[in-house]
Amino acid sequence: DLRFDGLWSNPPIRIGKVALRELLKGWLDLLRPDASAHLVVQRHLGADSLARWLTEQGWTTSRRASRKGFRLLDVASRANTSTPEDGRWDCP
Repeated sequence: DLRFDGLWSNPPIRIGKVALRELLKGWLDLLRPDASAHLVVQRHLGADSLARWLTEQGWTTSRRASRKGFRLLDVASRANTSTPEDGRWDCP
């Protein structure tokens, strides 16, 4: 069974919402229980709505940083029920 310790990506937002969501579901479901993903998404291409959708789907999502029109999103594995020491797993 293939599992990943982490995922770092600038996901292909322009492939369309449906295709992007299917792609991310496939990737994120392969994370080990204690793993997380780090996604760089342009703010104007829907970073905030993507963060909300990820949270709605059960992945704990936080915005770690925002610079020059890009957001860095941290996404915890659905199996990860713990929170980081700084408590930033909640999406603002």
